[in-house]
Amino acid sequence: MEAAIPAPSSVPEVAELVKGLYRQSDPDTIKGIEKTLQLLQKSPEGWQLADALLGYSDPEVRFFGALTFTVKLHSDAKALENDSSKELLTRLLAWLIRLVAEGEQEFVTRKLCTTLMQYFLNDKTEWNPCVRHLICSFVKGEPVEVDEVDNYPPTTQLVNSLTPPQLRSVLYISEGLVQEVKRTSYVSTIVAKLENRLDENCDDVVALTRHALGYSGPYETEIRAEAVSCMATWAIYVTRLTRYSPEASDRIDQVQTLIIPALHCVHADPENTVEPFADLLRRRGIEIFSDDHLKLLSELITSTWGQQQIADMTENGIPSDHFIDLMLAFGTAMLPKLVSTPDTWDNVMVMMHQILKFPGYAIEDEMASMQAIEFWGNYAGEVADPLETDSEPPAVAKVHVMKAAEAYWTKVCMPPSAELASWDKDNVKSFKAFRTDVGDFLLDALRACGADLFRAFINLALNQVEQNDWIKMEASLFCINSMTDEVIGTEECEEALGGLFGSSILISAISRPDALPRARRAAVEMIGKYAEFFIKRREYLVAPLSALFVALAREDTSEAAARAISLFCCSCRETLVPELDNFLAAYQSFIDSPTASGYCKEKVLGGIAGIVRALPSDAQKCHYLVILLQQVEKEVRLSLEKMSQNDVVEGPQTACTAVACLAAMGKGLQSGDERFSQIDLEADIAGGSYWNTDPAGIQFQAGVAKCLGMISHVFGSFGEVNEAICDVFKSGFAEGAPGPFVLPPNVFVEFVLRTSIQTPRVNLVLSTTCSFLNAYKEKLEDSTENNPYILAAVNLVDHIIQLVAILSSPDTDPEVASSCVEVLETLNRHNIQIFFGRSPVAVENTLMFTIRCIQGPDVLPKRAALHFWSRFLQIANNAALGSKQQVDQVINVLGPLIVKVLVFDVSGGSQRTTLDDVSDTLRRFVPKNPRTGDWMEAALLDKDFPAPKVEEKDRLWFKKMFIAARGGMNSKHVAMNFWQSCRDSQR
Repeated sequence: MEAAIPAPSSVPEVAELVKGLYRQSDPDTIKGIEKTLQLLQKSPEGWQLADALLGYSDPEVRFFGALTFTVKLHSDAKALENDSSKELLTRLLAWLIRLVAEGEQEFVTRKLCTTLMQYFLNDKTEWNPCVRHLICSFVKGEPVEVDEVDNYPPTTQLVNSLTPPQLRSVLYISEGLVQEVKRTSYVSTIVAKLENRLDENCDDVVALTRHALGYSGPYETEIRAEAVSCMATWAIYVTRLTRYSPEASDRIDQVQTLIIPALHCVHADPENTVEPFADLLRRRGIEIFSDDHLKLLSELITSTWGQQQIADMTENGIPSDHFIDLMLAFGTAMLPKLVSTPDTWDNVMVMMHQILKFPGYAIEDEMASMQAIEFWGNYAGEVADPLETDSEPPAVAKVHVMKAAEAYWTKVCMPPSAELASWDKDNVKSFKAFRTDVGDFLLDALRACGADLFRAFINLALNQVEQNDWIKMEASLFCINSMTDEVIGTEECEEALGGLFGSSILISAISRPDALPRARRAAVEMIGKYAEFFIKRREYLVAPLSALFVALAREDTSEAAARAISLFCCSCRETLVPELDNFLAAYQSFIDSPTASGYCKEKVLGGIAGIVRALPSDAQKCHYLVILLQQVEKEVRLSLEKMSQNDVVEGPQTACTAVACLAAMGKGLQSGDERFSQIDLEADIAGGSYWNTDPAGIQFQAGVAKCLGMISHVFGSFGEVNEAICDVFKSGFAEGAPGPFVLPPNVFVEFVLRTSIQTPRVNLVLSTTCSFLNAYKEKLEDSTENNPYILAAVNLVDHIIQLVAILSSPDTDPEVASSCVEVLETLNRHNIQIFFGRSPVAVENTLMFTIRCIQGPDVLPKRAALHFWSRFLQIANNAALGSKQQVDQVINVLGPLIVKVLVFDVSGGSQRTTLDDVSDTLRRFVPKNPRTGDWMEAALLDKDFPAPKVEEKDRLWFKKMFIAARGGMNSKHVAMNFWQSCRDSQR
């Protein structure tokens, strides 16, 4: 609990509190001190307190004094009238000059420098030319008047008089100003003003930096390193593309003159100066580096120093992050040349390859190969698709890609399981991500090198199996699996793949007892990934398929085999139709085995359903689907038995398996194959079909509905079960024509009506309700009597209105509130008459709930309600929907309140993340109701207006401009500017 700290009554007491802040160990006491000191900092006496603390003997107290100036600049900038701001600048400069001269500790002077930066950024102050003004003041030994700086010698002469601490302070501010301007959250107009002010200092910064780059004497290393960093920061700044002009070109030329002296600093002291140079190369290599600059850099990289860095890495295992950073940044900047003329840059390319020879495992032992993967991916991509389309990259460029791919093959080798178990969890996660990145690189490498690369990995895989090197075999298969997308359809690659699948060596490896489990899994996954290959090459089909069912019975490969079978069946469904009975028999044998987990059952059952999809008639499909459904019904009965025995662990798990199997069947019956994916736009998804007219089809659907009903009734308090049930329904909603899982609407409605705000994953149920309404939107627009979809929607909206009534306030459960409003918005989009058909009290209470959502602080319900009203107003403008009179009545009654809420949000009450939605909703009122301007004015002049410091004329000007925009997109720009001004007034 936060400790209560009495307010100090004197500066010494404040100083003691500050000391306590840094030396106290009790967290509660620290919080209490912080709160007390923050109140003092923001008080009207804060300016005087800052001054007094800077004169104190303790450096920590002086630091706090400088910090207090910064706090006051943020919290009380409006107090700085013209004379006051000049006085403050003089005081800040005086303190900085004095403390630097007295040899003050750097953390204090840096905080004063930061305070001066904040002074520059403040839109209530003027300080320019700030860098020259600072230099002149340092040289004189006291603050000079800004309008007197022209009376001093040129900056190129003045900088020679700066002491090392003064020079470092001015460099720190010169670089920091750019960084602070980039970080500012001001609106674009203020940022542009700041950038113009910053540009005026370019000449002085260049003169200062040139002097610092050539400086020799005390603190030489630090000053040169800071000068290189300042040069890089300004180079990145002046080459920004958004404000290019002749003046900007001149500034680029000025800063460009610093690159050669900076490079000399890098040559002399690479350890301390490489990092900013690398950053500049990565971000602005093309814009600012000339050929001479790049040549000097290449000489540095390939120099004795660079060679020693490589030797330390590859021979001694000593990392050199700065050098790798420079190498890769240089490679990025030089990429087109490294591809088009690799022989010219052979020394650089050799070192690029040597980076990948760092000993040990990636991530765990070295980071170089992970850092280099982006470069090599870009290099391979450039070789595959050169920017100069009329020129083919030389053959040696492809050789470089091949060599890099081979190096990464060794890097993706996973360590033995015992060693991997000793790794940090984050490193394991990062290593897996690294392998994914390598896989992406190999896709580009294959496009660059063609079948030669793929054949090389095929040979590697077969060789490793023969040598029983399972670690390298798994790495080879990982690489082969990564190239799937580019291999299928490439004749030469498919020929190589035939050599792999035609070899008994690989298939037998799946069942060999001495093989590593992960190697077996990789082989199994490969069969699934290349399932499309077997459509074309049916002669290879039998052995892999048999191997998958063998793997399905092994504990270490069962899940991988189940995934592969699922992929296999969906990709080769037509080919496998003759094997359907064998698949069912194999499944019957499998479900009694120890490896028959819920996941495996789901995948295999979904795969078999995928084959059923290829059968020519609905009657044949129904025959096999009934057999599959019987397996699901067994799971349902088993789950009910377990619950009757109070097994609250196995019961829900078994129920979840049953419903997941149903969802997998529904998904399997959908087609991922283009030959089956043509949706009949004329089909009536709810009309007459085999599945709702034939007794067998009706019975199948009744069986599915019965399973869902029983599971929902008994296991509705388990979130995973509800999620799986939603997946079953969504598989039907996704169909473009009548099908086995396009269930009658009342089945879904009964499921939804069982839910309450306490139901686990009720948000997902409500989201699925939106899917239902969208799937049957055409039916919802049909006014035919006894339309079952209209009746379903009526029941659903009544249920939502009940949930809203129970919630009462969106704060009760923001996520549920958001989901309820989203359902209402979806319904209104398709048939608003259903909503207006509810009782007037229910409609009014629900609409008021949406307004409370907008007023509340939670983003989700707020955004949902804004979308609701935005859609509501769009519907209001569509006379064809036949709801104009009712909508107009709502707007006339609730319009003043909604507009007031929206205006208050635009006036600084809303967060930036929701401002666009707020302004979008408000602008839609303008063309809808001529009284919108009056409602806005009433809100802007309301006694509870959230930004009272904004003058009345500015508020009314906002209203005038907003109304003048007539609901157009310019309204958002007007709202944004007003919101920013209101926010600024509250600081």
